[in-house]
Amino acid sequence: MYVYLDHAATTPVDPEILQYYTLIAEQTWGNPSSVHRIGQKARSVLEKARMKCASILRVRSREIYFTASATEANNIAIQGLLLKSSKKVTRPHILISALEHNSVSDFTNHPDAEVEIYPVKPSGIADINTILSFVKDDTILISLMLVSNEIGVIQPIKELVEKIQQINVIRVAQKLHEIYIHSDCVQAPLYIDLDLKQLGVDFAVISAHKLYAPKGAAVLYIKNDVKIQKTVYGGGQEKGLRSGTQDISAIASLAYGLDLAQKNVVKSGTEIKKFRDCIIHFVQINIPQACINGDLLNRAANNIHITIPEVDESSLLMALDLKGFGVSAGSSCSSGSNKKSNISKILNSNIEGADIRITLGKNNTSEEVKLFCKTLQELVEELSNSKI
Repeated sequence: MYVYLDHAATTPVDPEILQYYTLIAEQTWGNPSSVHRIGQKARSVLEKARMKCASILRVRSREIYFTASATEANNIAIQGLLLKSSKKVTRPHILISALEHNSVSDFTNHPDAEVEIYPVKPSGIADINTILSFVKDDTILISLMLVSNEIGVIQPIKELVEKIQQINVIRVAQKLHEIYIHSDCVQAPLYIDLDLKQLGVDFAVISAHKLYAPKGAAVLYIKNDVKIQKTVYGGGQEKGLRSGTQDISAIASLAYGLDLAQKNVVKSGTEIKKFRDCIIHFVQINIPQACINGDLLNRAANNIHITIPEVDESSLLMALDLKGFGVSAGSSCSSGSNKKSNISKILNSNIEGADIRITLGKNNTSEEVKLFCKTLQELVEELSNSKI
């Protein structure tokens, strides 16, 4: 038996969604850009998926764009805004949180923009006043992940949006560039009622493979009055913003998975939260030297992130894997990377050791959780003793 506890990295494909994916692949294989009936059948499935996603997220279908991944969606949004704003701002200024995914944080290396990282509180929650203290005349974008992919904290996006909307009234009068809000929402749909209209962001991103759907599709939401420049050239698909033939099966499955996720938010969150809290309680009692990272109240129902002092991270991850448990040290999106998580520094913690991210899923059982806790305690004791 192997127990998978790394659902923030990717989710196993749900059999119901896989069946739907296969059905679409077999029956709707045409190119949606073709004018004949085979192509138009694919076009119909594509647009129905767009309308479904828009309805679930409470936005308009023309605000929904499909890409092949969340990384691509983040890049289209940020790079597209940079290119558009460069006509008005000489060197655009972007603010990103210290907890962002690499597809956002790597913009700090952008040659034509000033990109600053703003800190978060020791709880992992971003402080609105701190963010605002970084704002400059040339600021065009603030990026803040709705749910951290590493420590699971839920960020105060709505409050940030409200503050920025007030500031934008003044900036427009001063003929300054409006500040837009971008949020990577990849970790959110399974555990948060995701109403993008109410959230108020200008850009949002969702990924299929975090919703028990197959890899290969993502949603990029762009608020209707926000204009960006295209970054992908070609056939002009997705209203010219993302050229390339759409993967109809992946996109339809994304919409199907998003629908299931949002319909089951309360049920899934309640059940998984019990297991999450069980692990947290066990660690606090039986591995008291460990530190639970991130706010314990404002966090995703499935996330536990801990730092265990005096234990080698790689040794613990490998030992858990050999015992039949798949966990990670943090984000799994850096190809071939063994780079240690920087979470202790980000949270201003002086605790160093093994950073372990445990992210539960809907198929995990009480027995698996109990066995994991027991195994984790045994391995921590074994690896701690080996250093003496």
